[in-house]
Amino acid sequence: MLLARGLIRSFSSRGRRARRSWSARVAFFLALSASLSTLLPQERAEAQQFDLNQFRGSETTKDGLYVSTAADQGHLRFGAQVYLDFADDPLMFAETPIVHQQLTGELITSLGLWSRLIVFAGLPYHFIIRGDGNSLPDGTLSALAPTGGGLGDFRVGARVRAWGEEKDIAQLAVQGTFFVHTASMADSDQKYRGGPNESPRLGGEVELLATLHLSDDLHLSSNLGYLFRKEVVLPPGAQIGDALSFGLGLIWELLDDQLALIGEFYGKTGFGSRQETPMELLFGAKSH
Repeated sequence: MLLARGLIRSFSSRGRRARRSWSARVAFFLALSASLSTLLPQERAEAQQFDLNQFRGSETTKDGLYVSTAADQGHLRFGAQVYLDFADDPLMFAETPIVHQQLTGELITSLGLWSRLIVFAGLPYHFIIRGDGNSLPDGTLSALAPTGGGLGDFRVGARVRAWGEEKDIAQLAVQGTFFVHTASMADSDQKYRGGPNESPRLGGEVELLATLHLSDDLHLSSNLGYLFRKEVVLPPGAQIGDALSFGLGLIWELLDDQLALIGEFYGKTGFGSRQETPMELLFGAKSH
């Protein structure tokens, strides 16, 4: 699978960082894991109704491209980002492309509170999801052909910096995200744009974030999370369901923190065959 990733622009409002020290309350995020597992039904959904795009833009302007940092954003500091993401042959069976090309844009906004909490939201739109009409044989695979682009799944969540300040050598944070299946709400017959059109039309993810400040300008971040989603099965038996997510990213800040060079490795692994472990390597830049 060949992937091309492009970040258009990110920006954040300027403001004074409030330095208020208080104990992080992470119980909500720990409880989120248990509540989601009981909230989301475990029956298998329609095979084509899942989010094919493995890339999901990071939540704040100071994060990497995909990998999140453990830093806060500052009290009442607002940030917004726009991502464009292109993938070539993101879904294949043997040598046959099921989805030949995909182009997705996403708007992500974030707001810092009390110099410890960040709330964020993102809404993607799939401009292109198309197959190669000449390559799909008749039968089972032809039923998997994409039906075109449209609205993706809305996400909303929060991050709490649990330990460490900006000038410390390391920081830890917890993050929780809810996914609302707006793709299926907008189009009940959608394929590959989001979660299935089945109650409660929700998914979620809980993550532990860690950042190591190697120097004033060089930062190494790791993410480890659990993704909750309804199980679907693609012929001839590849399963897509709950998954362990992981990521590692290096950020090098330049030009008084106005430009960041970024290298990242991330992926998700299910609880079955190797075909359920998509992984990607990214290199890019971010201006803010």
